Amino acid sequence: MYIRNMQILLLLFLLLPCSLSAQVILSGRVIEEGGDALSFATVRLLSAAGAELVAGTTTDVAGDFRLAAPPGSYQLRVDFLGYATSEQTLSLIGAITLPDIMLWVSFAASPLANGYDGL
Repeated sequence: MYIRNMQILLLLFLLLPCSLSAQVILSGRVIEEGGDALSFATVRLLSAAGAELVAGTTTDVAGDFRLAAPPGSYQLRVDFLGYATSEQTLSLIGAITLPDIMLWVSFAASPLANGYDGL
């Protein structure tokens, strides 16, 4: 009986890290409206309500990113200074490579939006 209980305990101990580390990989590429990569854009994976940061990273020089998170529903928020923020809702159940995420220049960040006339 003692040996049987120890075997079960050992099995549970060995399986615990597997269940705790179940992560889904989310990857993609961020580009600007001309099709060029946006290096160092901020990519955040937030809870479904958008209140809690689950994972975050920045894009590399090619505009690519990669995040790991537990399976679930999330909001993906991508932003870069001078560009409008992109937000989308995702349901992660397995590894996903997203289509290119395009950010558009934000007119609100432009000097023209603040009445700048160049002089």
